[in-house]
Amino acid sequence: MPNPLADEARALNDDQLAEAVNEAYRELFNLQFQKGTRQLQDGTAIPRSRRQIARLRTLQRERQIATVLGTPIAPAAAPEEAAISPQKQRALDERAELEAEEAAAAAELEEAEAAVVSDESDDEAPDEAGSEVDNEDATDDDGDASVEDASDEDASDDDAKEAD
Repeated sequence: MPNPLADEARALNDDQLAEAVNEAYRELFNLQFQKGTRQLQDGTAIPRSRRQIARLRTLQRERQIATVLGTPIAPAAAPEEAAISPQKQRALDERAELEAEEAAAAAELEEAEAAVVSDESDDEAPDEAGSEVDNEDATDDDGDASVEDASDEDASDDDAKEAD
């Protein structure tokens, strides 16, 4: 049964492998320190770390021996990802389509909000033509007083008649 940790380590070049060994030793030191101060939560972490160091050192030794014998071992290619089932691929495609539709809808919403904001800012701006319209409302087309003014005059006439 292939070991994914060993497969990942085989994909490293010699310098990266040496750095991984150093990092594994640092991790082991930290775990032992945590154990000494009673802060270690996972009791299996130290043995796992030791096994990882053993894997890495074994790979280093294999490469050393192969170099001495004249047949250097090149780093293995990175393990390929497992094939995705057709059902999972369809689900991923559907999710991507939904996300694309949501992004398009969000973009349309932002454009609409921007248009509304720009329309509101245009409405708030003072308009010279608007002031002329206000003056025109006071008179009708013939230049006579507006209808509102006439109704005020009728009300004052009614008040005068009642007073008599």
